[in-house]
Amino acid sequence: MEGAFVNVPEGSLHTFENTGTGVGRLLGIVAPAGDFEEFVEEVAERVSVDAPPTPPSEPPDADTISRIVAAGERHHLEMPPPPGGQH
Repeated sequence: MEGAFVNVPEGSLHTFENTGTGVGRLLGIVAPAGDFEEFVEEVAERVSVDAPPTPPSEPPDADTISRIVAAGERHHLEMPPPPGGQH
């Protein structure tokens, strides 16, 4: 929902999903910085600020999911199970 605001208290389990048909945009502000910020730096794919947003062409493969889950564990984050099953 455009313009929506969500506060997620520290320690809360949560996830997000774009259920629409267009590109979703999310601005996340994490305070205080630390584990989550370091996790994002480790797993994010860098893109140019001038590049148009594009959704992934296919779901992540098992190796990518394993890499993200392992990074989450290193940064003290619990990951929800991926759609359809196990890590």
